[in-house]
Amino acid sequence: MTYNVWTLLQRSVLLGSLLGAIANGSLFIQPSEAGETFLSVRSSLVSPILNNSSGGSNGDSGSSESEEEDPDFSGDGRPGSQTAGDGRGACQIPVDRPLTALIPQSNWGQTTAARPTFWVYVPYSEQEMPVGEFVLQKSNREDVYRVPFTLDGTPGLVPVQLPDTAPALQPGESYRWYFKVYCSEDKTNVPLFVQGWVQRIAASKALQQELAAAGARQYQVFADRGLWYDALSHLARLQQQNPHNRRLQQAWQRLLGAQGVDLDVPPPAATLPQVVLGSDRS
Repeated sequence: MTYNVWTLLQRSVLLGSLLGAIANGSLFIQPSEAGETFLSVRSSLVSPILNNSSGGSNGDSGSSESEEEDPDFSGDGRPGSQTAGDGRGACQIPVDRPLTALIPQSNWGQTTAARPTFWVYVPYSEQEMPVGEFVLQKSNREDVYRVPFTLDGTPGLVPVQLPDTAPALQPGESYRWYFKVYCSEDKTNVPLFVQGWVQRIAASKALQQELAAAGARQYQVFADRGLWYDALSHLARLQQQNPHNRRLQQAWQRLLGAQGVDLDVPPPAATLPQVVLGSDRS
């Protein structure tokens, strides 16, 4: 078998590239579940959401959004409700968008926070829904934290931050949470509510190192790891602080439109409405 000079030169360059990739650790031999081995290339690409969101007021720098893959939050579902339905006996107030919990369609997500923040889009004013209740329960429905609240400044996207007085979530445990609103101060009507699940996991040393290196783009790391509540909260806070940053706006749309999520909720305003925990007018 004979080879011309050009073919030999091409194969020499290819061999040199493979040896270099093995030496720097970007290419390695990995066994498959079936017992074979194959070459795997470590990608240097970061972020399934965006590559650079913090630079510039308009966020025009960075790589093309079309080259990035969406994060995937699909998985086994849990009983819950991403949006509030029209329950029998509940107040019927016409709205353009229903009461919505910002959670994946599986109704389940993970966090590293001991006291995470839950985000809910509330389409009602404080006059229409004068009182509400937030409930956190163990998987056996034992109450962990139950508190009344009032709304301030809604409609809009509101954060529900568990206070320091609330028990810390235990790593590995799954919890169910409810956000309920009533259209009467005496709570005689059936509430409109959304409900979801949260599981706390311990932050590994590798995750902590990734977060330290990510800087303002920590939400990318959280999204890569499937940590829904952390990715959402970090991105929402950035969006709130930089409401005109187009790349953050794109990142918000990409996160909420990710596989297994499919939400259409506007990003947080610069001044957020509030859920005043511990306040009950009844």
